[in-house]
Amino acid sequence: MLKKIIIFHDLSDASKKALDWGVNFSAYFGSHLKFFYVAGRDFLLEEKQTVKSREIKKIIQKQLGAYESVRQFLDKSTLPGLGRVAINIRIGQTIPTILRIIQKEKPDLVIVGTHGRKGLKHIFLGSVAENVVRYSPVPVLIAKRPPNLPPKKIRGVLIPTDFSKFTEEALLLGVHLSKQVECNLTLAHVIGFSDHAKKAKRTAMRKLQSIITRHRSLKIEPYISMGPVVDEISKAAKRTDSDIILIPTHGHTGLSHLLMGSVAELVVRYSPVNVLSFCPKKQAERRRKFLKGDS
Repeated sequence: MLKKIIIFHDLSDASKKALDWGVNFSAYFGSHLKFFYVAGRDFLLEEKQTVKSREIKKIIQKQLGAYESVRQFLDKSTLPGLGRVAINIRIGQTIPTILRIIQKEKPDLVIVGTHGRKGLKHIFLGSVAENVVRYSPVPVLIAKRPPNLPPKKIRGVLIPTDFSKFTEEALLLGVHLSKQVECNLTLAHVIGFSDHAKKAKRTAMRKLQSIITRHRSLKIEPYISMGPVVDEISKAAKRTDSDIILIPTHGHTGLSHLLMGSVAELVVRYSPVNVLSFCPKKQAERRRKFLKGDS
């Protein structure tokens, strides 16, 4: 049950989608919504500037604008069953502040929008959404498309699998969501180009059926395709009418992340479909070090 949902808002169109999904889920689950606006001061630290009075004034004005923006949106939302709502403003470095909020609040779900930065700007600055996905100890919904209000029925959830140990964790989360909103579940596997395509497909289908058999009480559809993994995952979501792609992140860091990234983060960056991602338990220690400033 999603008892508490945190939405991070920065007055952008991307954040508006996150707001919409927060209201949508609240109508489904009666969740307690908490809206956070983080007035980042990263640029001050990067340029080694001293915080001046005019800069503080700008931050305060931005805070007030954020509060009014969220409040006006909520005033227009007359959805039955909309849970309690709290609006909060914070000042600090964006990513560490967001992660500390998550650590303190212990929500069941975090929702953020994504600006889809690419190229050198992405390499050097990254994306707030992708960093939240990489380090958050709780599931994160990356809002790509706004739902229709009043509550839009979620048609389906797509769970890509590489048959790793994370598949079962993803299924548990997908099953919980599908039971609550009564949507379809699709378990998908993408095969790379190979001279042994037929054999690879047979092997993949056998593995998918084995997983589905263990959850025979649920209606889970298998899906197999061949091609570039990220592209095929997006195509699978479209073909199966899935509104959400549920995918665990392996949490690559350092040079391997810079050069290769992870499938989950590439899906977050490029998929036109909403992405619900979560971090496996093994990332807990890395998150702790990150919050302490050790990495």
